[in-house]
Amino acid sequence: MIRAFARVARKIILRDFNRRSCIASSRITIECLKIFGVESSPVPVRFILRAPDLNMAFVAGITPEEQAKARRSARKYIELATAPGGGWNGHVIVKAPGFVIDPSFDQALDAFAEAGCRIDDAPRI
Repeated sequence: MIRAFARVARKIILRDFNRRSCIASSRITIECLKIFGVESSPVPVRFILRAPDLNMAFVAGITPEEQAKARRSARKYIELATAPGGGWNGHVIVKAPGFVIDPSFDQALDAFAEAGCRIDDAPRI
């Protein structure tokens, strides 16, 4: 069920929400899991995605000190911008017994693409 959800949910969510929609995506995920009897909850997280072979970093929800360190260690540093209209400049995932799911992980890959990089050019993430 989780694999099926992961394959189709994000495409459907993006019909009504923008790519920077981790809060909405997490809430939708929680409600869908509830229908199948799986209790889950949202978890605010620090999100740091590094592509060392591209010398890039994508970050959200980190402290100013961590931001400075990420900037120094990456040629290209991409900080998650809040969704249109403002909002929380962090990241939210979903935790359930036995697994976690990030229903909007693709926003980091999109940020790399927007910076002119193809993520498949990076052998390690």
